Amino acid sequence: MSVVVTISEKCQTCYSCVRNCPAKAIKVEDGQAKIVEERCVSCGNCVRVCAQKAKKIDTIDIDMVRVFLKTKNTVAMLAPSFPAAFPGIEVKELFSALYGLGFSSIVEVTQGIELTVPRYQQYLSENWGTVIASYCPAVVGLIEKHYPNLIPMLAPIDSAVMATAKLVRLKQKKVQVVFIGPCVAKKEESRSDERNLVNAVLTFRELKCLFREQGIELEGEKGFLPESGEFLPSLFPVSGGLLKNLGLNNEIVPELSVVEGKDDCVEVIQNLSNGKIAPRFLDILYCKGCVDGPEIDTDVDFFTRKELVLRHAKAACSYFKNGMPELELSRKFSDRSVPLQYPSENEIREILKHTYKTAPEDELNCGSCGYNTCRDKAVAVYQGLAEIDMCLPYLLNKSRGEIEYYRDRLNFPQATRYILDTIIGESPVISSLKRLIEKAAASDSTVLIQGESGVGKEIVAQAIHNISSRSKSPFVPINCAAVPELLLESELFGYEEGAFTGARKGGKPGKFELANGGTILLDEIGDLPLSMQAKLLRVVQEREFERVGGTRVIKFDVRVIAATNRDLRKLIAEGKFRIDLFYRLNVLPLYVSSLRERKHDIPLLIGHFIEKISKEKNISPKIISEEAMELLLKYSWPGNVRELENITERALFLTEGTVVRPESLPPQIQVLGKDGTTNEFRPMKDAVKEVERRLVLEALHRTNNNKVLAARLLGITRVTLYQKMREYDIRMAE
Repeated sequence: MSVVVTISEKCQTCYSCVRNCPAKAIKVEDGQAKIVEERCVSCGNCVRVCAQKAKKIDTIDIDMVRVFLKTKNTVAMLAPSFPAAFPGIEVKELFSALYGLGFSSIVEVTQGIELTVPRYQQYLSENWGTVIASYCPAVVGLIEKHYPNLIPMLAPIDSAVMATAKLVRLKQKKVQVVFIGPCVAKKEESRSDERNLVNAVLTFRELKCLFREQGIELEGEKGFLPESGEFLPSLFPVSGGLLKNLGLNNEIVPELSVVEGKDDCVEVIQNLSNGKIAPRFLDILYCKGCVDGPEIDTDVDFFTRKELVLRHAKAACSYFKNGMPELELSRKFSDRSVPLQYPSENEIREILKHTYKTAPEDELNCGSCGYNTCRDKAVAVYQGLAEIDMCLPYLLNKSRGEIEYYRDRLNFPQATRYILDTIIGESPVISSLKRLIEKAAASDSTVLIQGESGVGKEIVAQAIHNISSRSKSPFVPINCAAVPELLLESELFGYEEGAFTGARKGGKPGKFELANGGTILLDEIGDLPLSMQAKLLRVVQEREFERVGGTRVIKFDVRVIAATNRDLRKLIAEGKFRIDLFYRLNVLPLYVSSLRERKHDIPLLIGHFIEKISKEKNISPKIISEEAMELLLKYSWPGNVRELENITERALFLTEGTVVRPESLPPQIQVLGKDGTTNEFRPMKDAVKEVERRLVLEALHRTNNNKVLAARLLGITRVTLYQKMREYDIRMAE
């Protein structure tokens, strides 16, 4: 579990944590900025910068300390920066308060500094390459998780905290050791340390919380501490503290060796990783010295904090006047990095295109998303750390577009182009179809829409209605193939009360009555029974009908649009469709092209479906990789646009991360990338067989024709493997 957690109900996606994270350890998902534990270095910076207080330190340590304090066998290890956290409080008063909480003894971590400084002096004298101090756990975490090539440069020496913990355990075997300081990263260091030297880490903020719980108030004087000889280990929390303790000021230039603060820390580590610099020694602290730790919890300014530590250093003295104990102070580091994939230039451009950034001048680099540049954000989207839509200019532009859309709809003559935009596509056949739709909408004649199943015939009919003079009246669709023949007449024309057993009291209006003044869509007209075709012909011709069981003639004013995926002329030749009804319906014929005939529209359609589905299903939008798009363009799309929408939705749900890759596509599409030679549609059964055959061959090849191992690799029994080999005529893999 990450040391820092997100309070979801408080997170307002201001992206301040993203902007200030040095390790790209924030993942924005479903509008929430969450910590990526395997990348987080626990610097605590996100806690400090979050104005909404949506980031907090977990309570595991403070809860454990509450339990430890009841045992009366708990040692407090106090960080040397404590004078900065308790300004004006005398040391004896602070110690008295700690004893009041229940700590059995108190040890200052300056003892660990005294123990480790000689080891650093010895190590530097024996090693002439670059040496990086390993005191700061945030720096160690940054190197282990993000710059593992620098691990050999880390001094293999325990931090002052761990050295002090070893000293405590040397003297007291069965105690609970609690470190108290300003550092969040120390929590991560203690939890990941397999030696279990430190049982819990309290920040100064958490310590003050415990004081308040127990009613302990600290009221010290603000006067200066008495001056005496300067004690170097107590200078450790201020700038260049380690270098002062090492006594190497004459050998090493402090300006080139002392690095403090987040930005300088990251820049130096990057330059060191890239080989741009090669200093002798680097004392790197993620904060501006420990007096500026994220949980120092004081209102006193930074320079006053430094002065308070310096005053304490002048009043302190050495702990080891009779010689230091012999302790093993070596440590090891491990590569904990989880590399992220980096997108190609084309993939970056595709992601940028989603937020209308098609040219360099479109990249505003405003930083509102938390990333320095639009390209940095595009890379984060590819790596699954950012959401595509977290772009303020894009969202503003999009909202302006929606406002203009609804405003223009009030001015109906200008609304036509917006309604036609619901028909996605820029290919010549779609452009021609849109022009015909406009002409059909201008008249009141009957329209016959033909095209394969799934091409969007109902959308075309809806568009005709929406831009016609009947747009304010009902649009009533009915699928003639979905209604049983015995019920079809009552569905179309309605029925009177008592017309048949179970008839509703008062009767029921039919679709033609419901559509009066508007438009009726007779979908799948080619499946209409011959008996109903004769009745429909009369109704369309005379513009009147009678309800089932009724005698009253009902006149209507309805625009009739019919649609079918069948060849009506062929049905006429077969005697399955009335020729007179065909000519009555085929006044204004429209043909909607199949997706195979307009493959250039596929990327536009996919983009539209991704936006639509992500809103409806409340999931993050995704980017289609070049490889996946290439396969989608190869596919023959027998199910047309409807199939494309279904496959897009499938890919969005199956894809982990932000980029849809070929493995998220169905087998019949994936197989097109195997040989790259066929564009032709094949039945799904054949496509699946081809995939199975290839998998069996690959498994046999990888296992050197060992059938037991091949079956295990495929996740099937050996008997099933033999059956597949016989079915696909496979003997041995070459």
